[in-house]
Amino acid sequence: MSSGGVVIDNSVSVGWFHADQLTAYAQDVLHQLGRRSFRVPSHWLLEHANSLLLLERRKKMTRQQRVRAMEKQSNLRLVVEQAPEDVTEVMRHADDFQ
Repeated sequence: MSSGGVVIDNSVSVGWFHADQLTAYAQDVLHQLGRRSFRVPSHWLLEHANSLLLLERRKKMTRQQRVRAMEKQSNLRLVVEQAPEDVTEVMRHADDFQ
């Protein structure tokens, strides 16, 4: 696992692309993107794409909006964490934060 930066997940980033999902915290993170290092888990891209697709299917965004959001997402300066090969390391970190 890499160190440094703040780890965010899709619950934060989806609001950057759909106003109904935007929280004050997500907006604060978005404003800090150029000044701080933000990391996302290895599954973030799939989860993010799925969230946008669900918003489209629920008629909360158009296909064009979804495509534009995916294009914008590819320009974000996020560090994607690689999935660990050994789950033992993850469990050690989990034990540290009980």
